[in-house]
Amino acid sequence: MRTLKYLWPFMLILLVNVIGFGLLYFYKTPYDYKILVAGLSTILLIGGGYFAILKAELGDEYLFLIAGMLSSIGIIMLYRLNMALGFKQLIWFGLGIGLFFASYFLYRRIQIWERLTYFYPALSFLLFAATMFFGSSIKGAKNWILIGQFSIQTSECVKIIFVFFIAAFLKHYEKQ
Repeated sequence: MRTLKYLWPFMLILLVNVIGFGLLYFYKTPYDYKILVAGLSTILLIGGGYFAILKAELGDEYLFLIAGMLSSIGIIMLYRLNMALGFKQLIWFGLGIGLFFASYFLYRRIQIWERLTYFYPALSFLLFAATMFFGSSIKGAKNWILIGQFSIQTSECVKIIFVFFIAAFLKHYEKQ
């Protein structure tokens, strides 16, 4: 009965989205059907990701539901403040779910991650050096690299690289 294991939390997410986007729909007149489409899209993204994780046994589906609940609440709050930004956040949420699945399959296919223990600190150093030389100062902090219309904060990438480093280091800790 793996498919029904966490049905109750998914139903809570469904209920929160129906109530949240339903209230947003009735909040302003004239009624905007784009809000209902956004709510349905959020539900489909979370539900599709959840059932894909269940069917393919891709990991901890409960963590995905928690992240989905927090993301949907954030999207609802952002939609309430600014519909254009809420729609952008919904697009990024969908891209994030797609990137989650792509990175999961990439991580499973490539079996060299634990052998790159010393590559991760070197890559982190290069990212910080790139920020120092090519970075732009935004609101007093030189943390950003601007590429066209996009800005990248390399310290966020280093946080992910640090997780990979710790995992690779701990895997080989007893051998050293």
